[in-house]
Amino acid sequence: MQHREDDVRQLALQASRYPEVDMPYVLDQIAGWKRAKEKVPRWAACKDIIYPPHLNMEQCSSQATAEYKQQLVATILGEQRKMMTLVDLTGGWGVDFSFLAQEFGKAVYVERNEHLCRLARHNMPLLGLSDAVVVNDDSTKYLVGLQDDMQRFFFIDPARRDVQGRKVAGLEACTPDVLQLFDRMMLLSTGVMMKLSPMLDWHEAIRQLREATSQAVSFDVHILSVHNECKELLLVAMHHQHPLTVTCVNDGETFSYHAEEEKPSVVRYCNAEQLQDYRFLYAPNASLMKAGCFPELCAKYDLEMADANSHLFLSHEMISAFPGRQFEILAISSLNKREVKQTLKDVDQANVAVRNFPMTAVELRKRLRLRDGGNSYIFATTIQRKHLLFLCRPAS
Repeated sequence: MQHREDDVRQLALQASRYPEVDMPYVLDQIAGWKRAKEKVPRWAACKDIIYPPHLNMEQCSSQATAEYKQQLVATILGEQRKMMTLVDLTGGWGVDFSFLAQEFGKAVYVERNEHLCRLARHNMPLLGLSDAVVVNDDSTKYLVGLQDDMQRFFFIDPARRDVQGRKVAGLEACTPDVLQLFDRMMLLSTGVMMKLSPMLDWHEAIRQLREATSQAVSFDVHILSVHNECKELLLVAMHHQHPLTVTCVNDGETFSYHAEEEKPSVVRYCNAEQLQDYRFLYAPNASLMKAGCFPELCAKYDLEMADANSHLFLSHEMISAFPGRQFEILAISSLNKREVKQTLKDVDQANVAVRNFPMTAVELRKRLRLRDGGNSYIFATTIQRKHLLFLCRPAS
């Protein structure tokens, strides 16, 4: 692709110099390839791929999350998936479809946007999916014409923007409305995988979905983070009955637990009178924070939570398997000026984080007169109404 390393904004300013060139198309291709290089390198490495407009590139899955879904269907469906048909009801640019389709005997891409369908017909054979069926149709209408088939598996990723282009999170606000389609999807398939907004409360989503169907359905929740940024909430609904399992993923870290919907676990809290006895501090990754599985973390790793709203954990012994950042506590200080001065006497630079604290990280760093960065970490939090600073370094 000529000029693909060029600056898109500069090329746009020079559009008048190339009247014979379809500049909007060219700019989409250059910007799309650059984005795909980082987000979906397997596609970027594939010659002759055609890229969609910016919004579709923004909304598509990353390769990391698409590969996770691919591995997930292989695990939950086993060898029977090779005899099954994948139906992606919201094809979009087709990243998730291209990875999932590899696991099934047949694959159908459904998309109401005619332009995206043309791209899919062009791109899928280049990605080794020459037999993929591309259907230009609205997912709701498409479902009406289907017959019962337990050898079918649905994937749906509803658009999370309203007619004004503003982001939405609730199931009923998405397009298509998953709550309206859920009962029929379950009636027509072995199961459904739903990619939803990471902002959505998964407890509420499952409650709504249970109310939307009269069928016996079991759920699993998967919360996907990449580089400690929560990217996707996946709900998998199946007919066979099993306990609700929540799986939290952040790059190579995975933590799974059974969520007891009727009898929640109890959090264990630290002994505030003996804080100096704790030697290690832990900050959960983004997926764990989203799941809110603090009692399960305490039970699994023999940890104690610093306080109800701190979302920090303490231990006497090092827990190297903890799924998040791990720190050695060097000192604990109140906000007393003399105590702070003594604690930070050898520190002029630190990474500052606040959890349930009356100041922002920027305000606290300014008050402590510290430069940002370095190998020292300060966690400011509140334990039993006392504002405290934990001076730490990464645990080795």
